[in-house]
Parts: sequence; structure tokens; C-alpha cells
Amino acid sequence: MRAFTARLSLAQLSLVSLLMAAPALGQTAATPPGASAQRESEVTAVVESVDVRQRQVLLRGADGSLATVKVGPAVRNLAQVRPGDTVRVAYLESLVAELAPPGAPLTASSDVAAIRAQPGQRPGAAAVERIRVRVRVLEVDQGSGTVRFVGPNGQPRIAVVKEPAMLELLRQIKPGDEVNLTYTEALAISVTPTR
Repeated sequence: MRAFTARLSLAQLSLVSLLMAAPALGQTAATPPGASAQRESEVTAVVESVDVRQRQVLLRGADGSLATVKVGPAVRNLAQVRPGDTVRVAYLESLVAELAPPGAPLTASSDVAAIRAQPGQRPGAAAVERIRVRVRVLEVDQGSGTVRFVGPNGQPRIAVVKEPAMLELLRQIKPGDEVNLTYTEALAISVTPTR
């Protein structure tokens, strides 16, 4: 399991040019008992300058810091971005855990969806990745909030549980239980012109 991210900084905007797609977030149907937790963050910056030939955008964060973002060729319509435009990056991360009926094989799957602006539209994009895995609980330590489990690859792992909803679920599971985990990570970018 990945750790939850608390904030997205202006410096991380440089990663944005690598991720292009639309968040189609949803939760799987709950099989009681289950739990979910999510974190969201958003950062906005103002465009200071655009170098279309070099594909670089200079951004000013809310705290006044500057960051140069190298924009990859997948970003369309860069020539439409002007100084004073606002760039908004929204990030969401969620985890859904549900007890599963015992006996099914331990499995893992993932999918990625992406969307970007069409030619002629304002630059923008979104990306979502969803990972689903079924694990078998090996050991639960209520005192430390840890759970040891094994997934489809057979490697035992330990997770430290901190989210209140997940701690409640931890109190209900026992060794031998199987748990379906769905981890979702999404990023969306939009550019709003100066009014």
C-alpha cells in the first residue's frame, strides 16, 4: 500500500506534464464490513511567462515562489496559455478496503485512464490509476495498528493503519480473512484565462 500524500507543492507541478487523463472515480460496491479513506489537495499558480518554442512555462505559486515547468509534447494548445492565466492542479488519493468471501484466489489488477484537451481547446488534462488487489490477513496487532498480509505475489507485507475508518475495520478482521483493496490516484489540470 502507498502512503497518503498530504500536500501537493508547486515544485511537483513539473510532474504534471507526465500525467494526462480524466478522473472517473467511484467506489466499488461495499461488502460489509468495509472502510474507505481519501485525501485531496489542490494547488494553483499564475502563469508568469510561456516559451512555446522551448515548451517551458514559468509559474508563480500562492507563496510567491517560482517554478519552471517543462511541458512535454503530449500537452496540446500550449500557444493559448498567456501570462496571468491560472493553472489549477487537483490531486486525489483514496483507498477502499472490504472484507471478501474466503476461498477466492488472491488477484491483482490495475487500469489507467487518460484524457487531454482536444486541438483548439484550452490546455487541460486528467489522469486516474486504479489498483485492485485481494490479500489474505496473516496477523493483526490492534495495539500498534498494524496488519501483516500476503498478496498474489506471495510476499508478506506489513501496513500501519492510521485512518480512523480503517482502524475500525482493523478491529473487525482476523488472521485468515481476505480483504479486497482498491487504491485510486487521480490528477486533473486546468488552465483558466485571465478575465
